[in-house]
Amino acid sequence: MRLKRFLLMPVDAAVILASGFLSLWLRLEGDAAVTSAAADYYEKLAFIMPFAVALTVALFTVFGLYRSLWQFASVTELARISLACLSASAAILGLCTLSQRPLPRSVYFMWFMLLLMFTGASRISFRVYRRVRDGAGWNFNPAAMIKNMNRTPTSRVMIVGAGMAGSAAIREYAKSGGAVKFVCAVDDDPGKRNMLINGVRVMGGRDDIPRLAESMGISAIIVAIPTARRAERAAILRICNSTGARLKLLPSTNELIEGKVAVRRVRDVRIEDLLRRDEVKLDASSISEYLGGKTVLITGGAGSIGSELCRQVARFGPKRLIVYDLNENRMYYLQHELSVFKELDFVPLVGSVRDAARLGQVFSEHRPDVVFHAAAHKHVPLMESSPSESVKNNIFGTLLTARAAVEAGVFKFVLISTDKAVNPTNVYGATKRMAELVVQAMSAKRYATEFVAVRFGNVLDSDGSVIPIFRGQIERGGPVTLTHRDITRFFMTIPEAAQLVLQAGAFAKGGEMFILDMGQPVRILDLVHDLIRLSGLGLDEIPIEITGLRPGEKLYEELLTAEEGLLATKHEKIFIGKPEEVVMSELAPRLETLQTAAENGDGQKIVELLREYVPTYHVEGE
Repeated sequence: MRLKRFLLMPVDAAVILASGFLSLWLRLEGDAAVTSAAADYYEKLAFIMPFAVALTVALFTVFGLYRSLWQFASVTELARISLACLSASAAILGLCTLSQRPLPRSVYFMWFMLLLMFTGASRISFRVYRRVRDGAGWNFNPAAMIKNMNRTPTSRVMIVGAGMAGSAAIREYAKSGGAVKFVCAVDDDPGKRNMLINGVRVMGGRDDIPRLAESMGISAIIVAIPTARRAERAAILRICNSTGARLKLLPSTNELIEGKVAVRRVRDVRIEDLLRRDEVKLDASSISEYLGGKTVLITGGAGSIGSELCRQVARFGPKRLIVYDLNENRMYYLQHELSVFKELDFVPLVGSVRDAARLGQVFSEHRPDVVFHAAAHKHVPLMESSPSESVKNNIFGTLLTARAAVEAGVFKFVLISTDKAVNPTNVYGATKRMAELVVQAMSAKRYATEFVAVRFGNVLDSDGSVIPIFRGQIERGGPVTLTHRDITRFFMTIPEAAQLVLQAGAFAKGGEMFILDMGQPVRILDLVHDLIRLSGLGLDEIPIEITGLRPGEKLYEELLTAEEGLLATKHEKIFIGKPEEVVMSELAPRLETLQTAAENGDGQKIVELLREYVPTYHVEGE
């Protein structure tokens, strides 16, 4: 970048020489040296020209013409060029007068005009070249920009990212009439340091954000780095969030190639943006191979995970998508949302996974090829007080759905499991572990159906997530209730979880326990701090109340038991846990005993049986 800056100086020197001699030539009407007077003028010009070049380049430096990023040149840079050329022409007039080598007065005016034209053209050519190279159109509206120059700014804004997106964001905010003033820019590229982007100076890198935000009174920060990896962007957002300024984020958009960034696309930063996780890369061909043109059934399809599975599955062109759920209201809204997929045959069916007759009817009529079993009771404290319902839904709902799948000749059955099934400390986790055993036992019977399970941790903003609860508490002014200062959880976003489930299904051969890479565990207290800052509040404004662990709640979660090892798959975020030998003939008597206890509503007996059948089931602190 600095090399490009200094390469402009010889270009400017040539422009100054050309402007000077051309202006005199035009004044003399093309008379090069016919008369002695003309020859005298050319001698005077030749004498002062080296000084004029040095003086003009110095003035261009003072006016910042070598600090602007000219591929983003706008009316601000043109105004700066005009002032620099006017000052240079006045300085040349003074130089000629002091050296007693005056030129015709009209020469100075023509010199200014030619210098302005050639200098502006050399700068704007960078932008023209970039647009022609990228195949973009030209959209220049100086009237709108000038109209907004007199508007009084109310917010002092920092832009993070001095690239195409950052430049376009500054320009579009000026067009939109937003009452903001961009006071500085930040970019990790050292070559952009102290440069100007649409008149905004690049004053440092990411490590300088807190210092600049405090010293310059920044009230809002716009992060405009849509091409950065998610983990890198999250790290920068965390730094920005620590300043207490309002945060806005420019998401990825296809319009960036054309230099068009609508202000409406700049959105508030969400808590999932702070997760240091990269975008999921899918092997679309392998997913399309087992979903495209197939009939797919999703139990619990109206829930947060199930509905996202529906959205993701719809992208791969299934022949028919069947949603089976008891929640008819959410199913109605999901049906409306998925209506954008014009070719999709969407079949919403109301029913319970505990209803064997209804399941048999649905599977018999629609003959699904692939089943994603997401239906489950999963609220930990509620399941502690209603263990019989957890057993009926999570264990026997899975068993009944698996049997219906076998009878209907389903090709692939995917159980959505949880990290709470690992060394469970609650009824919910223990019942999900039993559901895993059911699936593994069905796989061991060598049915034509391929049975697999996918295990992952907490999903942000899913049903039962603490995030909406925390947000509500912050909106009310606190206190935010936290069960333990050191409690940690694994987190991923709902779309990420759904995409990885689909990818794991493509890898499935039968009997596998797929483990999703959840990254590093997140301390919930840090999550609360992030939410408070994202709300535009200081940490001292919202009290945090520690209430103690709830019944069945773990201090931290695990993805593997001590006996389970990990095998890699073709995807960097999906692993296979060491399969466990489960025989249905041995599991069946235990299921019968559990079923009897559940039908009798004997919660104490259920807990005793779960402890016996899931040896790793224990109460936290034991």
